[in-house]
Amino acid sequence: MLGKQRVLLERELELLTSEREKTDQLVQRQLMRSGQAVLAETRLTNTQRELLELTRSVFRAQQEAARLDQLTGELESERRAAIRLDLQETDARIEQVKTRIVTASAVFASTIGLEVNAGAEPADTNSIASAFRSMIEEPAPVKPVFSIKRQRIDSEPELLQASEDTYVRPGDVVKVTLVPIEAEDAATQ
Repeated sequence: MLGKQRVLLERELELLTSEREKTDQLVQRQLMRSGQAVLAETRLTNTQRELLELTRSVFRAQQEAARLDQLTGELESERRAAIRLDLQETDARIEQVKTRIVTASAVFASTIGLEVNAGAEPADTNSIASAFRSMIEEPAPVKPVFSIKRQRIDSEPELLQASEDTYVRPGDVVKVTLVPIEAEDAATQ
């Protein structure tokens, strides 16, 4: 829009300059009054002023466009950095949750008598889940069997059979295993 207006003003300026030159020649030959020459000069000056204002407006618009482009680039850069940070934080949280799942699975597995490798992945805990499901679907009467792993000062750790009333010392590790009552009865017979 401003480009078209500029072209029109430049064309008008050319025509007014040509008209002023002709008017000056006629005034010098005294074929025209000087009042008309002043009028032509005024129109030429007004058109030059409009062209100058238009040029300033175009320059300001270009400056503003450049500033907005720079601001857009900065905002995009900041947004990318924020997204990268969020992604790193999310990855870290996912790793924490995986570690918690493995730890919880190992604890659960030890309570129902399964063994789990220390480096097990959550996908490797299917046996734990199936064992748990079988316990829920086919509940068998169970009895807790307690044992204590106690570290002796001068020897290897000792595994002691315990009951619900056994005294537990600091540093002891208590293991509870659920044993079906039928298996225990068969073992005592």
